[in-house]
Amino acid sequence: MIKHIKLSLLSLLVVLALAVGYLAATTKLAQAPEPETQQQASNEMEGWKTYRNEEYGFEVKHPSDWVSLNITDLVSAKFNLLHIGFGPSQTNLPVGIFVGEGGLNSASHYVPILAFNQIAKSNIRMAGMPGIQYLMQNFYTKEFCIASISTDKDEDIRSYTVSMCPQNLEIYNKIFSTFKFIEPVAQADTSGWQSWRTSLNHFTIKIPSDWIVKQFDAGGFSQVVISAPENFKNDDFMVRNLSVWIEGFSDSFSKWVGKTSSHTINSTEKIKLNNKDVIKQMEDSDTVSYYAECSDDAYCKAYYLGTDKQKSVIEQMIQTLIFKPTALQISGAKIIP
Repeated sequence: MIKHIKLSLLSLLVVLALAVGYLAATTKLAQAPEPETQQQASNEMEGWKTYRNEEYGFEVKHPSDWVSLNITDLVSAKFNLLHIGFGPSQTNLPVGIFVGEGGLNSASHYVPILAFNQIAKSNIRMAGMPGIQYLMQNFYTKEFCIASISTDKDEDIRSYTVSMCPQNLEIYNKIFSTFKFIEPVAQADTSGWQSWRTSLNHFTIKIPSDWIVKQFDAGGFSQVVISAPENFKNDDFMVRNLSVWIEGFSDSFSKWVGKTSSHTINSTEKIKLNNKDVIKQMEDSDTVSYYAECSDDAYCKAYYLGTDKQKSVIEQMIQTLIFKPTALQISGAKIIP
């Protein structure tokens, strides 16, 4: 009996030693890779896609053949403000980024106990801020997972967690090393801009006073095009900097988005745009699209090229876009010709 107890204790100590050693190696790789290793990893990450979230103030890179998907609605935990999954397909998302309410202390209480057995933890730096890194084992699948938690400069407001389950140390550390906090996009001064609306009030939008806007109708759908003055000549648009497609109901909203989307979808997320539910997608190599219900009988898609030299102005216009505006919101807006 004593012999069996000694063997069990020895086995437990070996497992714990391996786990602690593993986490220590993970922490070292995540915080301070050797210059040669860092350069090699940087070369391998050339061409990776960048996921950027202006609302929650962070960005991260991931392999070019991976997708990102907003799955916040599928995670019922009340402390999750945002949950973005990353992986080879929309049904295989091993890497997750969580934004939660409260600071590091709050997050460190709930992360290790969500169906996981904590093996070890260590203090780290994450995007220049103090954080905690956990090695955990899933109660049910027995998979080992890794999670790193930190906060931005407003330390008591939000927590940020980068996790991978099951863990793959090599890819995790590469993704983890690209995570950084960003400053929110400065709001444009649109006081001199003109507010426009469609005749049926599908949306309102503000554009610079010298830009051109027109609406083209064809049975069942309409298109509003907006262009900088240098892209308009002789009553013809040479370049359409921003377009808004309007189409009457024919399918459910989700089916319409799928049908209207470009062939290649790089990322999808649900966002709030002026308090309206909108789906934002990165499509093909450089198209940015916003989908919304814009009336009781029509859907809208606003889209532009991410490579457009007027990108900063276009994004400022997007921030003024209001789908299904109220009577107060259309007040003072001109009808698009």
